[in-house]
Amino acid sequence: ASRILAFVLLFVVVSTSKGPPISSCERDENGVAGPSDSSCQYSCCERVPARPITVPKPTADCAKWTPSAEDPAIFVEMYGPDTYILRENKCIHYEGTFMYLLLGDQRALLLDTGATTTHTSLYPLRDVVEELISKWLLQQGRERPSLTLIVAHTHSHQDHISGDGQFLHQPFTTVVGTDLSSLKSFWRFSDWPHVASSIDLGGRVLGVLPIPGHHPTSLSFHDCQTNVLFTGDSFYPGRLYVTNMSDNVASITRLVEWVQNATCDSVSHVLGQHIEMSDAPGVDYPIGANWQPKEHTLPLSLNQLLELKNALKDQTTPHWEPLDDFIIDPKDLPPLPAGGRVGGHGMYVMGTINLRAKGKQAVYLSHIPMYRGPHDYQLLLEAKLTILEATGAPCSTIFTIDPEVMSLNDLINEDISSFDATLFCGNFENGGAVLGNVTLSSLSVLSAEQLTTTPGQLPLHSLRYYALPDPTTPFSTLARQASPSGRFPIAPWTFYLDHHIRKSPDFYHLAKVVVDTGACGPAGSGIETLTPAMEWRVMGATNAPSARVKRGQTLLLDLVDDPQRTQCVATVVEDYDCLIGPDFGDFCDAA
Repeated sequence: ASRILAFVLLFVVVSTSKGPPISSCERDENGVAGPSDSSCQYSCCERVPARPITVPKPTADCAKWTPSAEDPAIFVEMYGPDTYILRENKCIHYEGTFMYLLLGDQRALLLDTGATTTHTSLYPLRDVVEELISKWLLQQGRERPSLTLIVAHTHSHQDHISGDGQFLHQPFTTVVGTDLSSLKSFWRFSDWPHVASSIDLGGRVLGVLPIPGHHPTSLSFHDCQTNVLFTGDSFYPGRLYVTNMSDNVASITRLVEWVQNATCDSVSHVLGQHIEMSDAPGVDYPIGANWQPKEHTLPLSLNQLLELKNALKDQTTPHWEPLDDFIIDPKDLPPLPAGGRVGGHGMYVMGTINLRAKGKQAVYLSHIPMYRGPHDYQLLLEAKLTILEATGAPCSTIFTIDPEVMSLNDLINEDISSFDATLFCGNFENGGAVLGNVTLSSLSVLSAEQLTTTPGQLPLHSLRYYALPDPTTPFSTLARQASPSGRFPIAPWTFYLDHHIRKSPDFYHLAKVVVDTGACGPAGSGIETLTPAMEWRVMGATNAPSARVKRGQTLLLDLVDDPQRTQCVATVVEDYDCLIGPDFGDFCDAA
């Protein structure tokens, strides 16, 4: 029986041309073209028919998932005799990263290594790749030393390089460095990012073009044998995050022109590394979704790449723009309009407040939103609270504040340094008791997400919360209390939980948990990087008010964006207010 958990879909093999090798081209030991050799200019005008691509989907309930032949850790699909499409199971990591293995007579090329670092049966990427290579060589009567594996990347974000460690220092394997200097050197680029390079795998040539914009290290690859264009996260059916708009516009324009010239305006498929869109035009699944039952197909076309090029050029000011098959999502957005969203923006206060204290006290603020202006943002902030006047008795429940009228836009832009508010014990709009007057200062935004009523918007499938450590024990202190491995604190953590709001009407909810760090996994690996407002998925719980966490429950929490796939056991010690949307004015149990 095979050691590898892989699901292989076989298609009828159609004879295809591998493209003419560039015989006079000077290449190094990795098959990469010389930086100044004009004979190495990449050209491939083979008219190769597109093959069908079927993308398997994982189970709907990742809390009960275990690897199996039908639902493996890594899905594998054979695309022609020398090409494999791999997908990381979304129950391992929501990114569900696609990876591509291309085989030539002398070399194999693996594009990306996924979002997970753990090398166990949970994510046996190298085992899968090595078995595919060995079987391919066996069919030719060859042995493993006759083929070198090159592990390269479409760019250097963590969800594309996390599996690199499985391949480092392994025989017959070269791992391309992930920093810009290393990849420039390996690919022998002579004029970054304007001039393409190429690599010969042995009778199989690929063009390599820099396309910075999504990430400074972004690359695209065109495979002459299959006539497939690989575009990483620069173009795929999902949210096209743009970190540098001017670079991205230039890169996509250059990519289109290069493909049109180098391939004679013919590409069978354009393949990226993720699927985030649904099959409904312009509708994406939420970030962190690990169940996408009606997801978009993986392949895009050259015409859709032209659509992206034109849409980017039309954006005189960078803005979020949904199109049928992808969404332009710039990260270098201008600030929100100054002075906008003026109103009384009520907030919950998380932290232990001493009404008699004279100095500043660390707290978190959670804005009570609505699905309409001027309150249409879920907003989390760090702050310092100073008691100006205390008139009430100590409070045994959650605090809220009724602030002075102010601009929510200015608060999100961090253009407000402090503001005054009335402090309440309990919800100030639903029977809360006045405790006094306070000033909030040292304001820092942790998370800001606009709430919309976009038609067709998909809800969160699983119950998810932002986690905020007790503000009296900041993350810097937690880091210093780390175990000998340096991965997680020895003492239990106390976290406030703030429910992630998505599709109207949804609900607002706060709770408090204690995390047993000794029960964090996998295999006690814990969390390597501590950041405020980390997001956790409650395993086995759906996103509904009735399924919200409640006092006394023991939870299995799954850290949403963590290459270690950390899971921790937590106990709910406080269950605070739950408000039902879209206006979040009524308590959940009373609605």
